[in-house]
Amino acid sequence: MKIGLILISVLLGVFGQVFFKMAVKGHKSSSFIDIIKISFSSFSFWGGLIFYSVSLVLWMKVLSNTDLSYARPFAGIGYVLTALLSWFIFGENLSFTRWIGIFLIFFGVFLVSRT
Repeated sequence: MKIGLILISVLLGVFGQVFFKMAVKGHKSSSFIDIIKISFSSFSFWGGLIFYSVSLVLWMKVLSNTDLSYARPFAGIGYVLTALLSWFIFGENLSFTRWIGIFLIFFGVFLVSRT
């Protein structure tokens, strides 16, 4: 059950990031105020905020009864999923070096999960 809650929390955090990216995609403004205006008027921003908030609450539940040194490395799966979803949804480039990094992160999380 611990791993399940950890993975759900991480997955919701990844969805939050994807929604945040959707909220600002195509807006090249460098003004902090413009980004805030764009974000707060975007459905994607609010969706991302909801996903991120639920992720945070679940993460706090995980930390209440799990060693941080065990739980935190699972957040690395978030890097893997974010990269894959960015490639799939936004067409972002994943170089060979990034693929190697993704594999190493995934392998590291696998090793931690075995302890």
